[in-house]
Amino acid sequence: MRRRSYQFVITVSAFAACTPSGAKHNSGEPRPTSVTSDAPAPKHQPLVATTESADAAPATSDAASATADPLRLADYPNLMNPKDAAGRVIHRAWQGAGCYVELPFAALKPGEQRPPGTAPPTKPVACPPAMTDPAYAQCRGGTISQNGTGDACICFIRGTPPPLPSTVPCPSK
Repeated sequence: MRRRSYQFVITVSAFAACTPSGAKHNSGEPRPTSVTSDAPAPKHQPLVATTESADAAPATSDAASATADPLRLADYPNLMNPKDAAGRVIHRAWQGAGCYVELPFAALKPGEQRPPGTAPPTKPVACPPAMTDPAYAQCRGGTISQNGTGDACICFIRGTPPPLPSTVPCPSK
């Protein structure tokens, strides 16, 4: 009998917590529908999709002026990493002085799924002379892309989630 009384108390408590926000609780007053907080606003600027043209003046706000414009991969169309004989992009190894290329995934069996964020298989390759440039040491495991005018480069590293692109010196050709 005692066991049943505990189940009743837990069931009633769970039901009371699930009542709609406008429902009246024990005191007869409506429950509050909003929660206020004295927590400070987040310091990061949320990503917002816009349809503005590239010629439009940037919007000015305290949050936007405090941070630099985000780096967009679309503004850096020229891939600087060399390619191997098979046309695969050569990456600088995460550690050491080696290099590697990414291989295609093996075929999946029927009904099999690849876990999200699975890195592709890799194969070590000899580093071409261009990969000895110090810019590639700052972009290990990633690709360096150059903007259309050739005066700025970024390092883009894939991942789940990918880290933000970072500026790196452009490698010499």
